[in-house]
Amino acid sequence: MQNVRCLGAVSADADATGAVLATAAGQASLLAAMTGASSIGSLMTHAVVNLAAGANQSVVAATASQQIWVYGYELHANVAGTVCFQDEDDTALTGVMPVGALGGVAVMSPYPIFKVATGKALEIDIVTSEIDGVIQYRKVAV
Repeated sequence: MQNVRCLGAVSADADATGAVLATAAGQASLLAAMTGASSIGSLMTHAVVNLAAGANQSVVAATASQQIWVYGYELHANVAGTVCFQDEDDTALTGVMPVGALGGVAVMSPYPIFKVATGKALEIDIVTSEIDGVIQYRKVAV
């Protein structure tokens, strides 16, 4: 491998085929330049989900001039039911998703799965079941 320079001051290595692989230091440098954060973990936070059946249950509070970007979630149901993510104005962010008895769903992405409109809270509607889990998100100034 040979060391190469790319994206200004970010270091990377080029393998024998010429593919450029950013070094850990280069990735951290690029992340810091783009966001001011030292690691992707410092950009994320999570919300614990422990909800009974019901509509319009807020899981992440709204912040003025910010959007909530959801990167992942893991949800488990005690009995068969449905789950739907929405904003505080009841604008659906997902379809109504069935969850089996004692079943669950897990989704994780390096990119936002969905985004809540600026200044709106993230809510979950649950029919029949109790839902436990976690939502991975970040708030982004817009």
